[in-house]
Amino acid sequence: MKWLLGIAVAAVLALVVDASAQTRHVAIVKSKDIAAYRAPIMTLKDALSGLKLSEHVAGANGLGDVGKPDLVVALGSRAYYHAGRAFPGTPVLFAMVLNPAKYPPKEAAMVAGVALHVPPEILLTQLKMVAPSVKRVGVVHHATTSAAVVAQATARAGVLGLTIVPIAVAGASEVKAALETHAGKVDALWMPPDPQAVSKSSYAAAVAFTRDQKLPLLAYSGKFVQAGALLSVSPSYRSIGSQLGLMTRRILEDGTSPASLGVASPIGTELVINLDVARAIGLTVDADVLESADEVFGD
Repeated sequence: MKWLLGIAVAAVLALVVDASAQTRHVAIVKSKDIAAYRAPIMTLKDALSGLKLSEHVAGANGLGDVGKPDLVVALGSRAYYHAGRAFPGTPVLFAMVLNPAKYPPKEAAMVAGVALHVPPEILLTQLKMVAPSVKRVGVVHHATTSAAVVAQATARAGVLGLTIVPIAVAGASEVKAALETHAGKVDALWMPPDPQAVSKSSYAAAVAFTRDQKLPLLAYSGKFVQAGALLSVSPSYRSIGSQLGLMTRRILEDGTSPASLGVASPIGTELVINLDVARAIGLTVDADVLESADEVFGD
């Protein structure tokens, strides 16, 4: 009979724990109702099965009626900006925010997230695999906002036999002229996600420069590969959702503080290659590399 009593007690405790989990409310807030957020939200919901979830779109003036969540997941800059101010004492996790430092929350200790920047060593490794002969990588960047990214890349490039050539500009309008002064001085060009240096016109200038010089252009999104870059290495949005789910459970179930989690690098990446561009610059991409790519244009 004791073992039956033990099973009964365990069953009751399981129901209590399950009921407790159901009462934990995670509010998922996105900046807009767009396709880009669907993949991370899908994997996030899979990772948080058993919790109470609600999904919201941030408006220009705030978040609307979100209730009193136990944790908020903010996707995009607008959602992060409002979430970091609207929920004192509530943990906030963010992702898909290009420049989080631009939107400082009221309580930094209650905030953690997943960065949108892929670590430079991963980017440079992929570039080297696609274009093995590259030695000098020009990096178009704003002199201030991307200084840390360039410093990290410089520190890690030597292991791959690469040299970083900084191409600093004060704004996107200076990119075309800055590139012209580096003709013959670089073997590849990389444009990190820097809103101060990347614009429609500056990107067009980078595409024209690399086509003329027969150089690989490394971008940070597949849409730029469609628009003329040779390759992009970007975070996997599905992996970001899973990563946010793990962080959420650590906070709500293990009692981990957001401050101790900090801002993590994305755990998964996607490689996109444009074969038409490869042909245009006279580059043959190894078949094994193409096989490992997540998407190939001009196949």
